[in-house]
Amino acid sequence: MTLGELSDYLSEMVGRTSVAKNKKKQTPNINPSLAVNGVWKEWKLAE
Repeated sequence: MTLGELSDYLSEMVGRTSVAKNKKKQTPNINPSLAVNGVWKEWKLAE
């Protein structure tokens, strides 16, 4: 799994869970360093 895939999954699940449990919309943000902007999404998590 890449960090980009994890980011997409978490964004989707936080949005769904928040509406279901709190009746409020939430949209998480990822704020990578400028030094890795554009490449961090391809990094793979250790298996």
